[in-house]
Amino acid sequence: LILGENGRLNLIECVFNSIVDFSDPEELKGTIFIDKTDFIRKCLLLFQVIRGDNGKFDALIIPKENGDGIDAEMTARNFSSFREIYQRNNELDNELELLYQSRIYERRHRFGWDEQAKWPVNIANRMAAGLSWLFLDRTSRYFTSWGSVLKTIMITILSFAVLYSLAPLFGELGLAIGTVDGISSEIGSVSDFLAYAGENLYFSLITFTTIGYGDLLPTGFLRILAGFEGFLGITLTSVFLVSLAKRVLG
Repeated sequence: LILGENGRLNLIECVFNSIVDFSDPEELKGTIFIDKTDFIRKCLLLFQVIRGDNGKFDALIIPKENGDGIDAEMTARNFSSFREIYQRNNELDNELELLYQSRIYERRHRFGWDEQAKWPVNIANRMAAGLSWLFLDRTSRYFTSWGSVLKTIMITILSFAVLYSLAPLFGELGLAIGTVDGISSEIGSVSDFLAYAGENLYFSLITFTTIGYGDLLPTGFLRILAGFEGFLGITLTSVFLVSLAKRVLG
């Protein structure tokens, strides 16, 4: 089978009893769409063929019938179909990457993506798409990357530690948002600064992990901030475990 750059191969409700080989990148350069197709034996599919040299999976992206942009719904279904192939072939890394790509196009379809504006047209959909992108995509790549979650956890702990450290400064500016009782804000040397930063990092860590020994207590608005960090800690830890289980257990 030779598929040119402008060609398109549709396999819809097909059944293949023999081995299907899509592993030659020189022969398959167009778009491939698979839906409700069963490969009884095995489908050999080189990941580089569908990923492409630019890494954008052009071979799996389905344009709209009128040629105006991408058909996000069909593209999401196509990524899911190819994911199932790699799942049968026990290629976990490729399976999870295609799962992530399918979730991206499902989001575009759900929120009415505008190809020209690169963003949903409706204001409410923009907010929903933004939240989905921030909390699901950037945080965990839709539960497919435990490394992304771990990075988010570290950034969150450090960010809250900085906020707790800056609390006394806001107080001096007339914005009494509270302090963390038990931590001295008197800084007269580099060692005092390092000790102060370490104490706030420690407080952020035990708050994020919801351990809460009780040796340090937030006051004022910082109580709400600390509570929010604890909520993020529970949520991100759960996301981390789910993402890690997908990677380890498949």
